[in-house]
Amino acid sequence: MKKTINITTLILCLFWISSFSQSFDRESEHRLEKTSDQLFYEAKSLYNEAKYWECARDLVILLDFYSGYSKLDQVIYILGDCLYEIDLKKAASKIYKHLVKKYINSPHLPNALLGLQRIEYDINNYLKCIEFYKVIRRAHASSEILDIARYYAGLSYSKMNNYESAVELLNQMSENGLYYDYGLYTLATCYMRQRQVRQALDTFHKITSLNITTQSRRKVVDETHLTLGYIYYELGYFGEALEQFKQVSTNHEQYSQALIAAGWSLVKLQRYKDALEPLTAILAIAPNSEIAEESMFLLGRCY
Repeated sequence: MKKTINITTLILCLFWISSFSQSFDRESEHRLEKTSDQLFYEAKSLYNEAKYWECARDLVILLDFYSGYSKLDQVIYILGDCLYEIDLKKAASKIYKHLVKKYINSPHLPNALLGLQRIEYDINNYLKCIEFYKVIRRAHASSEILDIARYYAGLSYSKMNNYESAVELLNQMSENGLYYDYGLYTLATCYMRQRQVRQALDTFHKITSLNITTQSRRKVVDETHLTLGYIYYELGYFGEALEQFKQVSTNHEQYSQALIAAGWSLVKLQRYKDALEPLTAILAIAPNSEIAEESMFLLGRCY
């Protein structure tokens, strides 16, 4: 009887120790999860501020701190993005591939595939870039991710001179898409390559009618005004060309090119006195450049 009691007591003790250990483990995991959440929140704040190096550093610390973190797939995806942004593309590729292989059911899988697609485009592997687009399309990605993937695939087709396929894809881009304005510009140039001038002009004008909401869009719109001006100039529509050159903003990197082009347009229109203004402006903003010599030549003709 005594032996039976001892065995029963031992079993109860072991059960109590096991229960205490599991309770302790759960409490420990809860603390680790909570601390990891705080670290992840701080890292994401750095990511949103475009402090990619600092964010990558903190994410690596988080990975080392708690390998059982519930949001580990998201940590890995954002780490890949950070490495991509600081131009460590090989490292970023390894991170994205790790997520794709280990977290096949992760909601961030399409993001990792998109990261791999961008890298293939950057290294001029256009066929592989298009293949990734097809994979993303089958992966039930969000409309936002699919739209970006479509943009890179369209660019790839354009680089491969497959303008028909590029046009087909770029025409499917959403107006609310992140790269909609860039996609329109590529679409217009594809139309030009196909000698579809009317469609190209209509698409370029569609860009110039967009609301300027960001600096990147301002840059695309300025580039479009410049391109349209050159097209109209080559077609002999010097008045229309002039109007486009005048729309290029003063902070655009090719503003001096717009000024000299406006000067040439005015000379072609025989408005020599009006041409003095843009040509003189070039001498003020770029006095030692080659374009300044061209400007002085035109000024001489005008006088």
